[in-house]
Amino acid sequence: MPRYLTLSCIRHAEAQSNVQHEFNVNPDPLTDNGRKQAYSLARRWADVPIDILYSSDLERAKDTASILADFNTSSPNHHVLFALEEQRHGKAVEQAPSHMIQKLITGRSKWDKEMLPVRTHRPPIGGESLEDVRERAKSVLGGLVRKYGLDMDEPPAEFEGRYLNSRERAIPSGIPHVVIVSHNIFLSELHEVLQDWDTHHWSNCHFNNTAWCRYIIRLETSDGKRVASKQLSPTPTKRPTWI
Repeated sequence: MPRYLTLSCIRHAEAQSNVQHEFNVNPDPLTDNGRKQAYSLARRWADVPIDILYSSDLERAKDTASILADFNTSSPNHHVLFALEEQRHGKAVEQAPSHMIQKLITGRSKWDKEMLPVRTHRPPIGGESLEDVRERAKSVLGGLVRKYGLDMDEPPAEFEGRYLNSRERAIPSGIPHVVIVSHNIFLSELHEVLQDWDTHHWSNCHFNNTAWCRYIIRLETSDGKRVASKQLSPTPTKRPTWI
């Protein structure tokens, strides 16, 4: 029997690393503007029913999620999940001069005609490729639906719906709602996984600070290795960035 879950994905509020264009920084506190963003998000989401709230272990995501939990009338438990971390860029990126960072992260120099990152490129000394992040996103999705999803004979009406809704409170009734607070690259990879589980396709998805997107997830096989989805809200977009 298929299992269903509503999943909302939120990017953390603005942090020092966003302003200073730093990588692999932790601790990484929210800026004053970031705290304003987080409180604004929390007020808008105060009456949104949340069953479980997860964030990555990185300070900027944990603090955003904590503020969200404090305001939410559902009083959701806030759990930390290491698998929600941003793409791990590795030690070489931390130590590199600024003119080398783009090539170390993307596998391409600024002179390359092809500007999209090499998806299989792993930055030296512990870095993850985008394909690594994609596989991590798949694992997270399968795990969440197995743990919190609801078995249903018939799909919820929203799964067959045709329209997107940008209202925070537009939650399908009767289905568990899990919220994750994570990072742009991870969330963009997760979004693209949900568009096509088997084959990667580049999209213009980009999560600005505190941007969000919502999906109904359906687990199609008991081993959690195949998931289908219905997107419920518009895709967050901006010019491509890999920070």
